[in-house]
Order: sequence, then structure tokens, then C-alpha cells
Amino acid sequence: MKYLHYQHANVHFVGMDSEEILGTVKYYREQRGKTGLPVPSRWNLFAKARIKTLEEISIECFFPMGSMHQFIDAEVREGFNLHVNANAFTHIRNIVDKYEERKRGQLYKFSGTAHLWFLPEYVMQGMREYYWKQHEAQVNEWLAALNPALERLRRENGFAKKADFEKREPQPMIVFTKPIGSA
Repeated sequence: MKYLHYQHANVHFVGMDSEEILGTVKYYREQRGKTGLPVPSRWNLFAKARIKTLEEISIECFFPMGSMHQFIDAEVREGFNLHVNANAFTHIRNIVDKYEERKRGQLYKFSGTAHLWFLPEYVMQGMREYYWKQHEAQVNEWLAALNPALERLRRENGFAKKADFEKREPQPMIVFTKPIGSA
């Protein structure tokens, strides 16, 4: 499968055709005073040239305090994968259940990462059709182990102690995109 991708700062626009991307950027340019979303100030022919064709997209979805070892992988469409941390699992499912409400221009707003994504209906429908229940038992097991530690932090005024973070591995945000023809 081929997807079109345009990135501006930490905002990613993914479409099945360039008109989906252009229409969504136009929508936000018209709404610029009403949102804090960074969009290109000069949308011209050069911006069109920055739209890349990708054959694979993988988005890592997580919130702080998640474990690097508690991810499920969901291929929601051919070449489109979500790597979802247990702590973001419910959030992602809530987005998917009501994705129609998140339409912005011609794409759908998708959050749950350090980056903001706008995705085509084709991908959002794939997320809705995906069989998420297959992961529920594993996610619940992971969260049951995590919740006592979070509860302890909450009781202690909601602040984590330095020792809590020294035991944890760093948790980078990784967004993979693979241009066509690359290794």
C-alpha cells in the first residue's frame, strides 16, 4: 500500500491522495487564529513537492509512565502499524470508536503520541475494524502491575521521586516512515 505523507514541525498529514492533505492544511490555515496548530504560512507549489510517498508507516502511541516492554502491535492496514503502549490502549480505542468526530478538513485528527497525526478515513476504518479484544487480557495484566506503583506516587503528593526514574529505561518517541525504494 502507498500513503502520501507531509510533515510540518511535529504535525504529520497522511493521505491516500494529495487532495486529502491539501484540503486539511487549507482547513487549518483558514482556522489559524482559532487553533495553535502549526501549519505552513506559505502553502505553494514547493510544499506540494514535500509530500512524500511512503509504503510503510508505524506510529508509537504512549503516555508518560509507561513501560518500554508493554507494547502491543496492531497492523490496522497493509503497511500501517500502531505500536501501542498499555497505558495508551484505552485512549486509542476511544479515539477509534468516535473517529468521525475528529474530522478536520479531509483527514482525521489522531493523538496519543508526541506528534500530532492527521490520518485518512481508510486508516481510521482499519483501526475500527481491527480486533483489539485480542490484546485486552495482556494489557489488563500489565496495567494491574503498573497501577500499584502509580497509586503510591499519587498518595505521595503525585510527584515521582528521582529513584523511581533511575530504575526505568529511557522512553524515546520513535516515528518510523519508510520511503519507497529505501532499504
